[in-house]
Amino acid sequence: MRSLESKIVEYLSPTCDGEPIHAILLSMFDFQISYSIIERIQAKKKVAFSLREKNYVWNGGLCEAPVWLLVGQVPKSFEIITKFTLRMNLASGDYVDFFCDDSPFEELIIDFGINEDGARVMEIF
Repeated sequence: MRSLESKIVEYLSPTCDGEPIHAILLSMFDFQISYSIIERIQAKKKVAFSLREKNYVWNGGLCEAPVWLLVGQVPKSFEIITKFTLRMNLASGDYVDFFCDDSPFEELIIDFGINEDGARVMEIF
């Protein structure tokens, strides 16, 4: 799709409002996380985690990452690590990296939910 742009960090920064992560979905084909007003950040390619100073990777299928440790954690900030990697920094010091690439398929979807005009707002990479 497209590489990450700095404006996505600007859009996500206000969502780091002290509200904890309230839902995680890990399936064979995607990983999703929900918090605050973000209905979902959905990664279909790859997600890397640093949880309690241990590193894990999900790239489809089964994963040994204890993703339940993310529930209740508070997103602190976002940053672009590479043009295809978005990092969610957590208040605990843990982080989650969401990956996308330049393939013709959506790899990373950020769903901001329904706006005041009744339209669904999404960024797709």
